Amino acid sequence: MSAKSRCGAMKWYLSLGLTLVMFCVMFSAAEADQKAKVYNWKFLAVAPDMHPNGKILIEAFKRIESRTNGQLKIQFVNFMQTPYKADEALRVVRDGLADGVSMLCGYNTTDAPLLGATELPFLQLTFEKNYHTFYEIVDKVWNHPEVDKRVQKVWDQFDAVPVGRINWGINEIFGRSEISKPADLSGKQIREYSPEGAETLKALGGSAAVLTGAEVYPALQRGVADGFISSCQSAQLLKWFEVSKSLYVVHWKGGSSFFLYNKSKLNSLPPDFRKILIEEHQVAAKAINDFTTNFIPKCEEFMSGQTGWTVNYVTQEEYTQLRKIARQNAWSNWIKRVGPEGGAMLNYCLEAIGDSERF
Repeated sequence: MSAKSRCGAMKWYLSLGLTLVMFCVMFSAAEADQKAKVYNWKFLAVAPDMHPNGKILIEAFKRIESRTNGQLKIQFVNFMQTPYKADEALRVVRDGLADGVSMLCGYNTTDAPLLGATELPFLQLTFEKNYHTFYEIVDKVWNHPEVDKRVQKVWDQFDAVPVGRINWGINEIFGRSEISKPADLSGKQIREYSPEGAETLKALGGSAAVLTGAEVYPALQRGVADGFISSCQSAQLLKWFEVSKSLYVVHWKGGSSFFLYNKSKLNSLPPDFRKILIEEHQVAAKAINDFTTNFIPKCEEFMSGQTGWTVNYVTQEEYTQLRKIARQNAWSNWIKRVGPEGGAMLNYCLEAIGDSERF
């Protein structure tokens, strides 16, 4: 190689070396900038901060902030503090109006009808007094591979990523006067937020009053509603028991919420931050689910003890009667509303709970 060629080669290698050095410097600077960046996020929740579910989530957000050295801050906001409603949760997360949401399935069946299958009235095969067993059956439904596959399509449609699922207290029937059997619902207007629940009430001779959580107390107080369908936790913690007199434990339906984050926002986090966020939401979900399962018997004791309420439990015969009515009315109409996928989705849910009958 001539001296001129060697000189040219040295210049080329020198230029390449300088380019690589500059690239490494720029990459390191970008990486350092990413690590130093502070993310100020907003999470919209169904439960207010005074509710145990809200308190557990707030503690999880504090741990996330601590574990990320203050760089990932998540503000807890109740839906009622925003212009948005809980039944808009999927659209809110899709459009980036909030970074994350607690999405209650039963509230969002207009946007995602398939989610209604898991919360159809009287879905479980029998009345299960053991609440740990009740929620184990709920888990079987959600964990069925075909159910999971169809739910994943919903998340993809709304650019959402689930990072945890929680169980709400089992929905029961509360009344301003005593309700102790299915026939007592005839002529009564009961607060119910799902179309399927409304159809079941109609088939039982009653009617549904569609009210938000904030409207329940004054509606009961003024006699606008004769009762409500909700969990014992909500009745106790939101003080609805003050304007009611009876509890009919029927296991009307189970309710679930998913913690969802906007896919693009979640992917924008550094991998270690994303891992921390997912871990802490799953810790929070477990804490909420444990609390819910263990608190239900205490709520029932509170209702019958400290309030002096009449607390009645459905018989297996009554439950079978209620399930048959719901199946013939609400379930069938739900399939018609959802379309071709509805029957398959419901059949997979029934398979998960061990029901041999199919649609």
